[in-house]
Amino acid sequence: MAFETNYKMHLTQGEIETMRNFLSEQKIDFNRPLFFCAPMGKKQHSTDFFVEVFNHCIQKYSAQLIACPAPNEMADTIAVKNNLICPENYIVYEKSGLRNAASLIKLSQLFIGNDSGVSHIAVGVGTPSLSVYSPHIFHPNWSPRNNSRHQAVSIQDALMLSDDEYENLLKTKTKAELLELYPK
Repeated sequence: MAFETNYKMHLTQGEIETMRNFLSEQKIDFNRPLFFCAPMGKKQHSTDFFVEVFNHCIQKYSAQLIACPAPNEMADTIAVKNNLICPENYIVYEKSGLRNAASLIKLSQLFIGNDSGVSHIAVGVGTPSLSVYSPHIFHPNWSPRNNSRHQAVSIQDALMLSDDEYENLLKTKTKAELLELYPK
């Protein structure tokens, strides 16, 4: 079963400008990359994994990072921030709201995060995305295929499996068994 992955989310210029003003107030340098980060969610991976990825982005690209967590994700989001090499490079927008998050994603050069609704917003507003899929999700059904602007990574990539091999693996292993397959 495949799901529609070619969709758009439209934002008003006012919504985008409100978030651009917020970013300016936060001293975002619009000449440097801004990456929207969504490391939390029901299907979350280790926060240590995302700390490593975000530190790489800061070191290699001098990236500024922004997150817009749900209220129940705030503590974990702050923990990620506090474990970064430059926590001042990680802005946490504390006012939740789908359209605020969408506007911040639209203003970002890249989305990095878990496979969640937020990753689909990145696709909808046209921001390039890197979504990390949980091992028990058959991501070819959920992620845009053959689209260089939106990439998905999963255990299928780590194990170098074809779609058929991956689908068969999902049918024969439990979620816990799949997690154990990740390379250490």
